[in-house]
Amino acid sequence: PGVMSLALTQWFIAISAVFVLFVTYTLFFGDSAFHQNGLVGKFGALMGTLVDTLCSDRTRGRIEKLVGKKCCGRILRFENYVCFSKNPIMPAIYLAFVIFGFIIFMISGWPLIGATEMAPSYHKFGAIFMVSLCLGVFFFFVT
Repeated sequence: PGVMSLALTQWFIAISAVFVLFVTYTLFFGDSAFHQNGLVGKFGALMGTLVDTLCSDRTRGRIEKLVGKKCCGRILRFENYVCFSKNPIMPAIYLAFVIFGFIIFMISGWPLIGATEMAPSYHKFGAIFMVSLCLGVFFFFVT
């Protein structure tokens, strides 16, 4: 059972990574003349159509009917605050991702460093250095 769940986890991670890379590549190069008639160009056009549909007045009207005009106005104000004005929400989310990611690494990965040949003990220094560098850059740009 443990080996099967590990294999499924590895496949899930691999498929997710390929999908994220494909979407990222499409966002950067989907509009180019080279990809215009191919899979990347068609997927880019589909993503553009989806975004246009979600941001249209028709969709907004449906949301207003569903939750009311007052609530829809609050949603739009919150969206403008989060996405288009300087606020502490995005830095707080980033900081939470870095800190909780490192905590999870400390719980699950730290004991394995130095215990196997694949992860020599000098990786402990590298892990602390990378998180410190990440947080240092974060605080440099936030303050």
